[in-house]
Amino acid sequence: MIVGVIWRTFDSCFRKWRWPHSIFVLYRLALALYTLAGFANHYAVMISLEIPHNPMVYLTSWSYLLLALHCNVAAIVTTYSYYVIYKITRQNTCNKTVLKSISPLTTQRTPENGHIADAMNNCVNYSENDALPARNNESEYQNQDEENFMKTSRSSEPIAVQHICIDAHHSMETGKGTTFGCSLPGAHQSNMVWRVDVTGAKTMCVKNLDKVCWFMKLTWLLFDIASLAAIMVSCMYFITIFPQNHSHGESVTFQDLNTHAFNSLIVIFELVITAYPIRLLHVLYPFLFGIMYIIFNVIYWAQDQVKNVLYPDVVDWNFPEKTVLLLTFLLFVLIPVQQCLHFLVYKLRLYIYFRIYKQHYNS
Repeated sequence: MIVGVIWRTFDSCFRKWRWPHSIFVLYRLALALYTLAGFANHYAVMISLEIPHNPMVYLTSWSYLLLALHCNVAAIVTTYSYYVIYKITRQNTCNKTVLKSISPLTTQRTPENGHIADAMNNCVNYSENDALPARNNESEYQNQDEENFMKTSRSSEPIAVQHICIDAHHSMETGKGTTFGCSLPGAHQSNMVWRVDVTGAKTMCVKNLDKVCWFMKLTWLLFDIASLAAIMVSCMYFITIFPQNHSHGESVTFQDLNTHAFNSLIVIFELVITAYPIRLLHVLYPFLFGIMYIIFNVIYWAQDQVKNVLYPDVVDWNFPEKTVLLLTFLLFVLIPVQQCLHFLVYKLRLYIYFRIYKQHYNS
């Protein structure tokens, strides 16, 4: 059973700046509701216009649906993580064991990690006499592999550990002697999983594991695709379609702005506020998304080569040379350039974080 990735979820995948968690949860929920309502409005307006095509055949619908999906999945994960933070903090406050980001936590040295660092901030503080955690010889582990791993380490020399996180790979046992998993991300060492007895204030290293769990990867993937798709749709609309509509005397509606302008504003907010890392090689995902839509568009056009032209004078397979040239530009120029720009924003975000908080942000 997944109990949640707490500080890792907020501070490595979602919340970039040191705001209260509750403020960030409200931001996530508001964005989720807005994009969900925006997509519903877009679909309803398209139906009311009695256009000859289903609203879901347009790239605008695909991209906005993806953006709404990203915002809602991120809101669910963030809210759930905040709930687990609140629950664990409340439980352990009753046991006089408070999770803070003040004092150092020590643990046993193992052959896997060696000495990590001196006492540092962003760790767990035990309020009861500020005692340093000691090894819990009575702890019972359900996994025999973990038990065997611990037997290989005999050193009792303490070391300091930075940035304790709740881990999703271990189930939480409520009640006295509560245990939960923790991950220890860092810039110069591999992530490790730690077993912490909260009520007894005791910690042991278990094993190395990949600490980016599946739902974190899902939100990251959705953001990678939705962010580029939204901006690409905005560029295509205002460069090609908007001038045509304007020349025909058509006015700009809220639905047009919401799906072709506000969508990009949401992406810009996400790039600035959240802590999703940007990787240049992740350009592959929006590229594949574009390929998928092109294949769909060709199949749809082939059903009726006259009526099923979704974007006349822009993407019209009756004029293949012009269409192929445009799509080649979008796939091999616009998408990579967008990814590079997002990467630069990400690097700027890290720099600003360092200038404000005087420490590097490990993503």
